[in-house]
Amino acid sequence: MGKSSEKMGEALKGFTDFHCHILPALDDGPGSINESIEMARGLSSLGFNEIYCTPHLMRGVFDNHKERIELAVLDLKTALDENGIAVTLHAAVEYCLDEFLLDFLDQPMPMGENIVLVEAYRQVQPQFLAEALYKVIVLKHLRPLIAHPERYDMFDAILPERRKQRFSGGLWPWNWNSLPLVDRREYSFHDDRETLNSMRSMGCLFQGNIGSFAGIYGERIKTRALRMLELGLYDHLGTDAHKPQKIAHWIEKGLKVIEQETGKEELTKLISTPAGQLVG
Repeated sequence: MGKSSEKMGEALKGFTDFHCHILPALDDGPGSINESIEMARGLSSLGFNEIYCTPHLMRGVFDNHKERIELAVLDLKTALDENGIAVTLHAAVEYCLDEFLLDFLDQPMPMGENIVLVEAYRQVQPQFLAEALYKVIVLKHLRPLIAHPERYDMFDAILPERRKQRFSGGLWPWNWNSLPLVDRREYSFHDDRETLNSMRSMGCLFQGNIGSFAGIYGERIKTRALRMLELGLYDHLGTDAHKPQKIAHWIEKGLKVIEQETGKEELTKLISTPAGQLVG
């Protein structure tokens, strides 16, 4: 790793990666455990010491059941210990928001106490997304963490236009224990702009990709990510890393952009929640 990466790893430690495809041969992530080790080494050099391993779960495409994921985590833990890489791994899943989601959540693999990482398709419609997440909350009593919302086209239309109109970053006046009493009539899923507020008020969380701020998905997504950051929409950040190539370079670049926009204190809040403290 370069000197710049080493300096950042020294300056900013204790990071948690809330979204990472680091487990080998489970999805479109690394093809071998050696690639996984290389990814972990790069993340560790930047100050990450906890990683949520979140392979895709998509029926007929990536059929990753709980036992398979947990075994892969144990194998990688052993390999990291043998290579002297001090990173703690946590077994989790990136759920696809499709017709099978509720069935998969009968036996969920949550992050922390009751948070589940959920990915939607790029062209998802606001009302469909909100309705589906509402069902996750009310029927399964789980709190959705929406993966990389900056990649969803719907936000071009529903993000507030006024600058510095901030959302409460995860600190909503919401009693999570009252979930069974949630009344569908309290929320508006018919107006696109109100849908975002409704998702927030229901208790949905939002996870931004660090690579979005580095521009690895293109300028349009980077612009959306910066807008969401300005609005205080993000609760957590993740790398969503799939391969070891140039991993330290683009993560470092993304973190610098975020720090420039928010300051080091806010960056730390977004990326430093230990697994034991992650509760919904």
